[in-house]
Amino acid sequence: MEFVVENGEGLSNANSFVSVEEADSYVAAFVEEDSGWSSKTKKEKELLLIRATRFLNTLIRWNSNIQNKNQALAFPRKTFYDSEGRAVPEGVVPEIIKQFTAELAVESINNKLTLETEKLLIEKFGDTQDTYAAPVVRGGSEVVRRIVKELTHLGYGSSRTTFVTLYRA
Repeated sequence: MEFVVENGEGLSNANSFVSVEEADSYVAAFVEEDSGWSSKTKKEKELLLIRATRFLNTLIRWNSNIQNKNQALAFPRKTFYDSEGRAVPEGVVPEIIKQFTAELAVESINNKLTLETEKLLIEKFGDTQDTYAAPVVRGGSEVVRRIVKELTHLGYGSSRTTFVTLYRA
């Protein structure tokens, strides 16, 4: 598979929001050294960035519309305004999207990219039970949860979270 970075034109064959070189720079500056990123080959990094882009592409309901109907990825989009009133112009992949793609690629080296969690208030074990003062979150990736929180807080979109209540007998 050819590695094609979205350049802001809305490419129909793009499969990454960020280049390996941009990801390398971001990771070197902001991610812990023992992440395993630096030991990967260029081809391995490309594959990690493609997977991270696919995941981020559908992670939230994005604001605005895609720039053109034939583009492969969620960005670029028509101009919209973030929660601080700053214009996010069309014809670009925002820097935060590139950074989050790099973070997700690194996260995927050692952890499964998932948002699936469960919030527990009470756990029952036979005749006994534990009751928590606040919901206990289990499962999912902390990095993924943080990225969803930041993107929704910044006004880039809204969460795709669905709540399901499970009762165990």
